Amino acid sequence: MTHREIIVGDEFPYHRTDVPFDRSMAAIMGMLLAARGVVKVAPLYENVGEVQRITLMVETEQGAQFLIHFPTTYRRQRKGTPPKLDMRIAGRMMFFHIKDMLLMAEVAYLSFTQVFSPYLALPDVDGRPKPLMDFLPDVEEKVQASRPLIPYLNFEMQQLEDKRRPGP
Repeated sequence: MTHREIIVGDEFPYHRTDVPFDRSMAAIMGMLLAARGVVKVAPLYENVGEVQRITLMVETEQGAQFLIHFPTTYRRQRKGTPPKLDMRIAGRMMFFHIKDMLLMAEVAYLSFTQVFSPYLALPDVDGRPKPLMDFLPDVEEKVQASRPLIPYLNFEMQQLEDKRRPGP
């Protein structure tokens, strides 16, 4: 997966977090290991220039494997100053994101695999593992170009368009 880079400003919720990244990562790993059916959680750190890319590898007892990539986060500085790397922001973002996903699995609204399906590891054309969500850009245009599959939604959308048109 292409690790995403995010630049946040003062308006972003975790802009001024004091929680160290390592503490967020330890809490995330603990939550995942406590989840029903999870047997392995391991972080992978990859140095790319001055940036360290971080991925959590998760495995369930059924053998499903997941790759959860953390975004590289930068905090916007004063004008004329380049953004500053601040992985504390990514730690808090991912902590709450994963916590919310685990809640859905815990109350059995969806299974763990269903909730974490965007991160499900599948082989790419070269056989390397890649999260399911990384396959979507390849087919997104085809999906958007296809006709909607839900007839009721088509009807509702047409009604909305009709209401927007000025009357005679």
